[in-house]
Amino acid sequence: MPDRRKNKLSQKLFLWSACLVLMAGFAGALQAQTPFASTATAPSSQRLAFDIEIQAPTEVQDYLQRHIELQRYRELVDLDASELARLLTAAERNLQELLGTLGYFSPVIQLLAHDTPQNPKAARHVVITVQPGEPVKISDVTIEFIGPISQDDAARDQREAIRTTWALRRGMAFTQADWDASKTKALRLLTAQRYPVGTIFSSRSEVDPDTKTARLSITLDSGP
Repeated sequence: MPDRRKNKLSQKLFLWSACLVLMAGFAGALQAQTPFASTATAPSSQRLAFDIEIQAPTEVQDYLQRHIELQRYRELVDLDASELARLLTAAERNLQELLGTLGYFSPVIQLLAHDTPQNPKAARHVVITVQPGEPVKISDVTIEFIGPISQDDAARDQREAIRTTWALRRGMAFTQADWDASKTKALRLLTAQRYPVGTIFSSRSEVDPDTKTARLSITLDSGP
């Protein structure tokens, strides 16, 4: 897209964001003056630039529908075709990132938009088709310790508890949420006894999209 069109879209997005900020400030001031006013708002009669339909398996459909960034731009009613195409390109990258957090690193994604002149609610209809593919499975987990906990015989049970309660095991599907939760729990078990200033020294998830496997490693530093 020529720079002129990029600038045009950027200006529209900036102006739209500025309007939202001003409207929010005005609404806050009005509410402060009329504390007993109803918080309900009337439905907008303005026609959307587009609506979105996501065709995907149920295990990913709701998540994508809630988190896709393209939803934020539906009310930019003066979008032209080239600007919408640019947003759809960005939406594909966003969808790949969202699916990656669910453990799908080789999805097939298709985005199509067509005009809907007879639709009073939206000028265009965007259809997103997602085939997530096979989820990544965990192939290896390494949990290591540095600091006094690594050598202290009195901390042997604590080290064992951290390893045995680790949730992500070989053969399980990898998700970013489970990975984050496992690290948080390991750190909590480390700091709950003997080592209150312990930290996660390093953590790494190595995903191989070709083999659809993930290797996980974490090193916990007990501190003094």
